[in-house]
Amino acid sequence: MGLRAARHAAPMGHEAPAFALLQSAEASADAVVRTLLAGSAGVGKPGHCRLGLAELPERIERLASGMVYGLACDQQAVRLPLIAHAILATVASGRRCALLAPSDPAVLLRKLRLAGFALQAPLKRGELEVFEVSRDAAKQLFRIGAESLLAELDKNIPAREVFLVLDQADALFQVADLSAGMEATQRFVHWAAERNHTLLAMFTPAPQAPRDYLNLRRMAETFGGFGVAAPANGGALLEIRHWFGPEGASARESFELRLHGSAHRARARAPLVEELPPNDSLICARGALGGASAAQGCENVTTFDEAVEAAHRSDNARLVLPYESAGDFGPLCRALSAVRALGRPAVRVIVRERARLRAGEGLALLRLGVSSIIPADLPDPAAKRVADALQGTRFARPYDSDVEQVLADTTGVLAERPQNARGFCEALERLLAAADGYDVPSTLARLEGVQIEPARMLARTRRSGREILGFSRERNVWLYLFGCPCETAPSVLQRLFSAPPADLCSRWEIQHEPEGILSALHQLRSR
Repeated sequence: MGLRAARHAAPMGHEAPAFALLQSAEASADAVVRTLLAGSAGVGKPGHCRLGLAELPERIERLASGMVYGLACDQQAVRLPLIAHAILATVASGRRCALLAPSDPAVLLRKLRLAGFALQAPLKRGELEVFEVSRDAAKQLFRIGAESLLAELDKNIPAREVFLVLDQADALFQVADLSAGMEATQRFVHWAAERNHTLLAMFTPAPQAPRDYLNLRRMAETFGGFGVAAPANGGALLEIRHWFGPEGASARESFELRLHGSAHRARARAPLVEELPPNDSLICARGALGGASAAQGCENVTTFDEAVEAAHRSDNARLVLPYESAGDFGPLCRALSAVRALGRPAVRVIVRERARLRAGEGLALLRLGVSSIIPADLPDPAAKRVADALQGTRFARPYDSDVEQVLADTTGVLAERPQNARGFCEALERLLAAADGYDVPSTLARLEGVQIEPARMLARTRRSGREILGFSRERNVWLYLFGCPCETAPSVLQRLFSAPPADLCSRWEIQHEPEGILSALHQLRSR
């Protein structure tokens, strides 16, 4: 796909004199990449690729050459500043950069300027090139593979040591199809390693497409690093899932980011996290800590609304809310969301079980931002020690603010009764996506050639089981036990059907890792 230079005919405001338009000599529908903005040839020796975020330690902020890194963020107001910080910091270190985006580059640059990030200077100096990805790139890449895109890039960027940022990279990595996505990922990884380029791919998985996110998580195992960014407290929270940089490996951890401001900020020598307010108060609703609620300095309230009001008056507090019955779950979720809406990381919310939360309910609370859940079998003095252990800490984990959406993705899915293979697979994918990162155990059991009528087995499961999704086809039954570790799954099945699984069918197997469950769902779909 040869490219030829042509002048941009339409005015682009005061940026226009700096840019040239590169269009394909072939039909535009066959071009995967079109360069809209380019500067003159740059000079300078290659430097370090960086994320440019002062809140991150060096081992994460600095990126390794020849590696692919991925960040998932569906919020443009967070994603674009992350891109700008990385480009400006890397340019400042002396390395050439390129940005691929599906949006109009002129509009993209104006958005970044409004957010306080000016990329015009590095464009004019030739330190940055911006490319627009054609609208039908996903179809073309699925048809002809990632090699066409990489060949276009080879023609338009320096041969080695470039920092390449891909915005909305879902289509380029073909995350909608796992097989094609894994192949595309391998192509990008090998291409970057051979040329010593560094790639930062920004993904935007939609909440309505959990399968895409699950595919991305499997593909990300090949990346040098992967994280999830979400808006929070006027800035953002970045949760690192795994990260390998020049300074070594980093396990899962979260960081608060300040994305508002102007251009690249020099790395601060002192920690940027504000000091906590001096008084760390303890607020208990409805005697959540039992006798320990009478401890000196503990403020006791009688309702969840009063607890939220007390948290509103405090900049630094531990709020303990009880779960005593199923009727408490909805008010708990709303109270938790109201506290998180205050935007105060120093306010931690603790849920004390008086009755057992179901696994789906616990997951919903975690997604809404609960700091800790104290199990029901812990006595009051021990529960008080758990609350005291959170003294002087901050809440720094991504959370969801939409209560209804969280409930729909957790307890709502578990209440469904899938009628066909597609519905069953989609329900499990939604649950797996909702539970990603929260270490909620689950098991998929497949029983072939069952001796009991499958409809009766499913009816007994719905009557006697908790948080179990089932589906049958012919004499085969699939049961998804949410919140059930694989070690206890056989005994749970035996209690449900009053017989060991081996006596119920001719063959049975269980899967508990997300990869194994997704593979089983793929097989079920293909039947």
